[in-house]
Amino acid sequence: QSCMDSKQVLFNGHCYLFSGYPKASWATSKQVCEGLNMHLSSVHSADEERFIVSGIRQSSDYSAGSVYWLGARLDGEEGEGLSWIDGSAVGFQGWPPYNDTEEIVDACLGVQWKSSPIPSLPSGLFWTLHKCGMTGGYVCKRRLNPEHVVKNRTVEGTSGVLMSPNHPGMYDNDLDFWVHVVGPEDTRLVFVFQRIDLEYQKDCLYDFVELRDPWNMKSSRYCGSVGEARWVASTNRAVLYFHSDYNTQGSGFSVTWRAVELVGCPSQTITSKEGVLKSPNYPHFLLPNLDCTIDILAPTGKRVFLNISFFDFGYGVFAKGVPINVTDTIPEDSFIDVQIDLQNPPIRPFLNPNILTNGLFVSQSEILRLRIKTGENVTGQGFLAFYKTISYLNASHVLEVASGVGGRLAAPNWPQLAPARAALRTRLVAPHQHTLTLAFSATTLVATGDGLWPCGVGSGWIQNRTLDPEIVLVTIPGRVVHAKDPEYHSKVLLISEETSLESCYPNPCLHDGRCATDDGRSYCQCSGYYAGKNI
Repeated sequence: QSCMDSKQVLFNGHCYLFSGYPKASWATSKQVCEGLNMHLSSVHSADEERFIVSGIRQSSDYSAGSVYWLGARLDGEEGEGLSWIDGSAVGFQGWPPYNDTEEIVDACLGVQWKSSPIPSLPSGLFWTLHKCGMTGGYVCKRRLNPEHVVKNRTVEGTSGVLMSPNHPGMYDNDLDFWVHVVGPEDTRLVFVFQRIDLEYQKDCLYDFVELRDPWNMKSSRYCGSVGEARWVASTNRAVLYFHSDYNTQGSGFSVTWRAVELVGCPSQTITSKEGVLKSPNYPHFLLPNLDCTIDILAPTGKRVFLNISFFDFGYGVFAKGVPINVTDTIPEDSFIDVQIDLQNPPIRPFLNPNILTNGLFVSQSEILRLRIKTGENVTGQGFLAFYKTISYLNASHVLEVASGVGGRLAAPNWPQLAPARAALRTRLVAPHQHTLTLAFSATTLVATGDGLWPCGVGSGWIQNRTLDPEIVLVTIPGRVVHAKDPEYHSKVLLISEETSLESCYPNPCLHDGRCATDDGRSYCQCSGYYAGKNI
């Protein structure tokens, strides 16, 4: 074995570098050694002391009388004792056999030629204390082989953390190790790097951490200084490979991993009366290359009502129907398809940000099909939806629009025909001190006295003249109307506990509560028994 660098000398499993020029202070010498992935030398035996003394005297730039810095300094303000900066214990000491040490504040340890004041005692290179700002040569030291034994291993489970050896301290040189990560069946592994600090090279050829996918042999390699980075495997297996060369270290890496269940992938049939649907890994981020089909099956004679309350596939967010920061660049390979009738083409919602009720669907028969498709470079959080089996749709929908937002209200199943046997009440809520303006299109007022009184005797109503499912145009004008209510605060405080919720769509209940309806009254209830807080 050798030290790779011809200027370094091997002794007892360590590499040493002796430098007498240019001279530097103790602090600068320490920085120079650390820049070479070494440290100012410690000394732990008489043999090591003799080797260092011999190395100093044989170096080409040795100068008699010069001090050569070692890696120790006095502890504390009173200088109670020496401590090695590499953390090793102070045992052996190489002081001269006579008292030649001055009391110095801020003293650092070096080796210097000392002439004996007594003929019977030898002269030579001995330990000595000097002010740390004094300039001199220095002796650097490092281990030849890694200090931390690293073995290839296999990790199984549902989540964990992987780190480079000695993280957040400096990793060792000349490392090559693999970690095989295995999750449960029907899952995909998701890795999120919290921190990467490795030697940089544009092609990551020197030091790097690499994640490999055994299924398709694709891999991603990281080096340099990187913040958060994400990587997703195609299956429940992945390989992490870490490599470091012979010099230039960093603090390494830390990566968390977890196994994500693939609910609905590739296919699933649901027969529950009601429930919640989420994209895999929601609400963290969408997984790439998904192709999942979910069939919701209602009892004979009933239908399925679906409300997609949150949608984010990378080109904007639709929160309870309201678009937020939607762009014109809509990916063709990432979408949701809703099929209300298996005999007709599916509906692809959230393509038109002007439709504010684009996430409501009612199947025409007992089955509703949902398909989730994502591409290789998909972004976004995913989606959240609620479903329920019904005979007759009788629901209220609350739409909270922000200041300056406008759009259209459409019947469920837009742009296809509105469902039969359905009554959907949409309540528009604007911010405080704002008003709403409604404009009706493609409608006609039914004349009174013709026998049609769906809104009550004597009350007129608006009838849609066409089969166009769009029925209402909604805008919020720039004019602000501010009307104070002196009883507003008291009304809020005195709301009865028996007060019904306005609507269960979208679900208004907090902490995973369930919104239930009984005799026309909607209310929140816990999804399970209260068992105290998780600690």
